[in-house]
Amino acid sequence: MLQPTGLHQERAGFTLIEAMIVTAIVAILAAIALPSYTAYVRRSHILEAIARLADARARMEEYFQDERTYVDASGVCGAAPNAPAPPDAFVITCSATPSTFTYTARGREA
Repeated sequence: MLQPTGLHQERAGFTLIEAMIVTAIVAILAAIALPSYTAYVRRSHILEAIARLADARARMEEYFQDERTYVDASGVCGAAPNAPAPPDAFVITCSATPSTFTYTARGREA
């Protein structure tokens, strides 16, 4: 049976409006998701720094129990912080006197 032309045309693909709507929806979702993901990554780096600082503190306390001082013979921290892993987001430094020590975690520039 023949159909009159113009009444039932088959579509192939998307129209420009449909493509623009999908693009807008994806852009809105990305604008919402990207800041949330960035905050999540930042929080995970902070937790990593806290864990490394806690490890360094335990090592210094152990050194103090053995040597009765926080500094070694050269006058620097008795127990240096562990070397950072390559993707580490923080640099940990130590300063110490015979009776006190301070570890500092500073974020690396992105």
